[in-house]
Amino acid sequence: MKRKILLVFSILLLFLISCGQDKNKDVDEQLTEPEYETTSVEAKEIKEGIKVIDGWKVIESEANGKKVYVYAPYIENKLKGVSYWEDSIDVDFNINKIINADMPNGCIATEQKVWSDNVNCSFQPNLGLNEYDSTRVNPKNELRYIRPVKQYYKVLSDNNTDLNQITEYTAPKVDVQAVSFALYEDFLSEVPGLIVKVYGVPVSKWNSEVGDTKMFSYNQMSEFDKKIESGNLTGCDELLSKKISKTGVYYIDYTEIPDNDNYAQYYLVYEFDKSIECIFKISSFMTYTINDSDSYNTWKKENIERLLN
Repeated sequence: MKRKILLVFSILLLFLISCGQDKNKDVDEQLTEPEYETTSVEAKEIKEGIKVIDGWKVIESEANGKKVYVYAPYIENKLKGVSYWEDSIDVDFNINKIINADMPNGCIATEQKVWSDNVNCSFQPNLGLNEYDSTRVNPKNELRYIRPVKQYYKVLSDNNTDLNQITEYTAPKVDVQAVSFALYEDFLSEVPGLIVKVYGVPVSKWNSEVGDTKMFSYNQMSEFDKKIESGNLTGCDELLSKKISKTGVYYIDYTEIPDNDNYAQYYLVYEFDKSIECIFKISSFMTYTINDSDSYNTWKKENIERLLN
């Protein structure tokens, strides 16, 4: 659906000034995908109608009757299934394309109500095309981002706006999750080191702090999410930890987690080793249920280097 032009340009300007958060244990093991490479353009040039300056793609638009420019790293050979930073400001971006591209064989996509778990940082260079380029204050990445995995929603949709109402919630089963990392490590002179972790919330902790596993209010769930996302992981179990240093799509197989039925929720935790001006995008809305074990297991063997666990 097309948005109103004014809204589009407001979103573009917001990305210029802010860091986005649109949300075993071999830490030393580094995952790579040697068959994939990215290439950036270093000189000013025009390619297929795309304007590139010093390796940055220039996205031209208009706001309040004036031209504005947004800059995104120009990646000549984009990796299939990776959601890049510029997708966040593209109103025509088809999210289902990414979900389908990253879907393992033998899986179907879980039902999604919202897609709000993107994490990004939006450095913009001083290319001089905007009058504010030279005075812009660029954001730095946070040291930690935390995002939930399962999406809980009401079993029965109603028009009740009472956020304290106790009602029945459910969450689609998540067997496999794809996580897209657009880190631009071959483009930027420096990128912060990144470790991704998965924490599980035991059913006992969920019931004591949220309510019955399926009967609770929106506010109870929201307050619990806020507490976890603030970094309070006390009582949660760390289930895996891996270092990520290369752009690509990686997978988490929750069926491989021991006693996975004993967890009411999982949280992805992205930990950076430093806070610097940078640009990246991490997306984790691609969740799947296994519906053909034989087909999935064959795919899994062929893509074992992309599994985080």
